[in-house]
Amino acid sequence: MKRIYLTSAVFLMTSLIFSIHVQAIDIFLKIEFGQLTPQGNCESGNGICKVFLTTTNTTKSSAGADFEIINGEAKLKDGKLYVFISKEINERGKGARGIYSATIKENVIIEEALSKQLGVEKLSITPGNYECNQKTFVFNVKGPKDVSTGQSSGKRQH
Repeated sequence: MKRIYLTSAVFLMTSLIFSIHVQAIDIFLKIEFGQLTPQGNCESGNGICKVFLTTTNTTKSSAGADFEIINGEAKLKDGKLYVFISKEINERGKGARGIYSATIKENVIIEEALSKQLGVEKLSITPGNYECNQKTFVFNVKGPKDVSTGQSSGKRQH
């Protein structure tokens, strides 16, 4: 009899653990095309110069920028921000190597409303090279707490 209760309890707990999933939220990905200059501006050319994530479809852009706005979904999982876009990026986004990639040179702070929808107070994309594979970007992120463990991500400030 104890075995039946124990087996039932283990089965119930396992079902609950595996049924928990990360909820994706709707976003807009704004992509500015061109080449990133050392000053951080976009100049004409092919490639992805800058990427922005937002909860609203806005056309605000850098002066003279060539851009595209794509609907998508975003979710935090295992300390990374997964951005799934609804369609292929325009051909202008292919860089010299023939792939869609964006280079982020300094932390990109995610707007507060979007961070909160993702379940964290603050969030930023860390510098790096990010490729879009099969309509998905996977960004490394950081916040006041490590998004994968919930622990503080930095040293204590005195």
